Amino acid sequence: MMRLLRKLPQASLRQFFLPTSPESPQRDSTSVKAGKFTGAAKVVGSAIAGLAMLAPSPGLSAEVINVTLRSISFDIPLSDLELLADQGKVSTNLSFVEIASQPGQIESLRALLRTRFDLNPTALSQFLALPEGDILLARIGSLLLDDAASDATDTSSNAELLQETILTASVHRDGLSLINLVRQYPRERLVLDVGQVLALVSENSDFYIRRPEIIRAIQDQANLDRIPPSPQADLTQNGPFTWRKQPLTFRTPGRPSFSFADLYLPQPANRKLGNRQVEAKTPLVILSHGLGSNRRTLAYLAEHLASYGYAGLVLEHSETSSDRFNRFLSGMAAPPSASELLLRPKDISAALDHLTERAKHNPNLAGLDLANVGIAGQSLGAYTALATGGAQINRAQLESYCPEEISRFTLNISIPLQCRILDLPSETDLTTQDTRIKAVLAINPLTSQIFGQAGIERLDVPVMVVSSSDDYVAPALPEQLQPFSWFRTTHKYLLLAHKGTHFSFIGDDGTNEVVALPEGLLGPSGKLAQPGLQAMGLAFFNRHLRGNAEYSAYLNQTYVDSLRRSPIDYSLVEDLPASLALNSENEVQ
Repeated sequence: MMRLLRKLPQASLRQFFLPTSPESPQRDSTSVKAGKFTGAAKVVGSAIAGLAMLAPSPGLSAEVINVTLRSISFDIPLSDLELLADQGKVSTNLSFVEIASQPGQIESLRALLRTRFDLNPTALSQFLALPEGDILLARIGSLLLDDAASDATDTSSNAELLQETILTASVHRDGLSLINLVRQYPRERLVLDVGQVLALVSENSDFYIRRPEIIRAIQDQANLDRIPPSPQADLTQNGPFTWRKQPLTFRTPGRPSFSFADLYLPQPANRKLGNRQVEAKTPLVILSHGLGSNRRTLAYLAEHLASYGYAGLVLEHSETSSDRFNRFLSGMAAPPSASELLLRPKDISAALDHLTERAKHNPNLAGLDLANVGIAGQSLGAYTALATGGAQINRAQLESYCPEEISRFTLNISIPLQCRILDLPSETDLTTQDTRIKAVLAINPLTSQIFGQAGIERLDVPVMVVSSSDDYVAPALPEQLQPFSWFRTTHKYLLLAHKGTHFSFIGDDGTNEVVALPEGLLGPSGKLAQPGLQAMGLAFFNRHLRGNAEYSAYLNQTYVDSLRRSPIDYSLVEDLPASLALNSENEVQ
């Protein structure tokens, strides 16, 4: 949503800007497990608690919104804006705005006004205290105009007022929403550039207005593509192999310290799958975690694959691990550098090189097929998987998009992270492909600008993209659904998890050092979503890494229906519905 998020790992994104529906019940979003925030963070937390008692009284809040639209300035009472937000009614004062707006903008404005952002106030304060917090506040402040009618003794800048207002609203019983920001604004008049507000609404309306329509179209397409009858095997159940976990240490060129991984290795004594002898070479799948996670968060998928005779190598990317994030929060480590976007794919290649060398002298590793490797990743790990599999980082796309992104407001909070590539010198070699990767499973990837259409089209191996309908970190529409149409590889699949979130496929990290979030932010339990991923990931790799053609029957909606664990449901398509045409601006029409 804002460029300063480029300095924060995924775990921090969980604490910020995760919209919930306007009808969501009030929640305690400030609960944090003991020991998470220490030192200065605790001081900040105490200050936040004090803000709740110092919240402006109704008499000090904005009661009038003075709007400027097409050089015309007029006043709108706050009550009229509340009437629009609460009842969808357009007052006489708002009728001019409705006339001057584009079709659908008023409906989109209402949805945006009512959307509640459940934030952790302590983390939000840390967020705004970063040096780039000024960028966020300046960007929001660009929607405001100087108010000549304000008290001349009040010299607070827009940024200072916004910071106070945002923090106050975050601890208010009504939570942080645009309508509550207006209510909490500590001046009697809020002077607003409504033209810019409507532009913001237009840019982000698909997140809220068209999403149900688009999801229904994908569901309809999946149903049309059914191939009965359904296969009989339940791929959510463990396979016949036992396995053992072996820790590995290797060196990635460019990293100052060693990297770590866990190898899940199926045991030779169990080399039977059904009534067939397993292939002579053991297939390998590499797994890459997201920002602020660690190698334990995808262990559940590696273990499932290992039970079917795959070797699973789960990496830990040191600069973006949960340990590094915890040290960053406590002030003991710097945020990840832009070079991490290149080092992550290099971790994959370095790990493969390390296994290749060790296999020359270790009989337990000699049977690994290191020339035909699968890769799976979640969030930034999914970016890592696509980049290593052949998608090309697109600097030209970023240079075209990101300067505009600095001056505008977007609800796609993965964009600032993608734009970080531009912090690298222009002569930097952005090549990341490793030709040993032959199949890619990308879970909640961020793709839209870091690859763009030209970069996505470069990938020529089979790919399955897993998307979550309620993902507000890497939103489904711009980051997975639209980019899916750009793939030109022969075999591609889009698996959409209805009611899934960005966190549905993140397993237990094995520690207690996590922020305690309301269940409504995390979505349904991962135990409901993860078996479906285990089954479809297995079917995908069996078909396109092992080459078992019979698994094509599992890559179909008929089988996918059996994976429903209410409220999580899945739709699987190989092409987007024809009704969802894409224009050159990457917008659904």
